[in-house]
Amino acid sequence: MNTHFIMLMEDNRLFDIIDARVKERCQNEEVILVANLARRCLNLNGKNRPTMREVTLELERIIGLSQKELNIQENCKISKNIMEGASNDWDASKNIMDDAVSTPITGDFDKHHNMLI
Repeated sequence: MNTHFIMLMEDNRLFDIIDARVKERCQNEEVILVANLARRCLNLNGKNRPTMREVTLELERIIGLSQKELNIQENCKISKNIMEGASNDWDASKNIMDDAVSTPITGDFDKHHNMLI
């Protein structure tokens, strides 16, 4: 099983064995980072394997990257919504101004204007 996993990674076919639920829920980068960590853990020479502390730190780093990505995506969605709202407000204001400019001035305006002169 270990050899099969390593061979698939070397052939860039890691996603052939990844569960569909993992593919749906995780970013490809996260899967690759965890797979690389797992590969290091499978090293036949125990001295070349990461310690449990190193594994923990690496997994925490991957989770942190994932959380930052989620925060960035959420901030982008919020910014997009704000920009779309501002654009809609601008369009509405522009339409009001266009209507005001294109509305002909009635004779009443001339009558009132002449009274002031």
